[in-house]
Amino acid sequence: MARTAWTAMCVVGLAAAVGACGGGSTGPAQGSLSAAEARDLAATMDGSGNQVIGDQTGRLDVAARTGALADVGGGTSGAGAAAPSPDVLSSSTSFHTERDCRLGGTLTVDGRVDHTYDTSTRTLTADFRATVTHDACVLTVRGHDITVTGNPNLTLEAHRMRVDGLPSGVQTLSLKGGFTWVKADGTSGSCQVDLTSQLDPDARTRTIDGTFCGHDIHESLSWDTTGG
Repeated sequence: MARTAWTAMCVVGLAAAVGACGGGSTGPAQGSLSAAEARDLAATMDGSGNQVIGDQTGRLDVAARTGALADVGGGTSGAGAAAPSPDVLSSSTSFHTERDCRLGGTLTVDGRVDHTYDTSTRTLTADFRATVTHDACVLTVRGHDITVTGNPNLTLEAHRMRVDGLPSGVQTLSLKGGFTWVKADGTSGSCQVDLTSQLDPDARTRTIDGTFCGHDIHESLSWDTTGG
């Protein structure tokens, strides 16, 4: 009888231990981000990318409208090719942006942009290709800090159009690649990214779709058109 009672106590104790371990199952598992964390971090990274591209587009637009943007493209060559329009300036240039993350680390964006400017319609069109590198960049997500490091990094592509200095039509940006992250409590992991966002100047919205850290992302946010 005593042996039976002891066995029963062991079973109860084991069940209690299992229950205690499973009590945290509603939160993110070790080495993963919750859906809410992934959603917020995706919006942050997309926002940073759009801000950098917006700044670069603004510089190009000012240079074009003030006559400081030269045509170095040379137009289309080859037999039967149409002569380049004297109203259209075209060029391909490189750019480098490095920013300090507010709580530590850096964000670097290196790439090239193919751009044209139609002087008759005051229309700038720019297409970007770049590498985005987070180097121990500390970001705040859901009230706690996450340190992000590119591994291998993110590839960015973006399209912008401005008419007379203002965004015209849907502006797009995509981020693909991966990174590693560490939380302040020591939890760490790695993520794969495949996101596309659209800025709509008429609706003043920023929509983000794709996958991020194993979660589907579908976000619609308000957008200040001066930042695009």
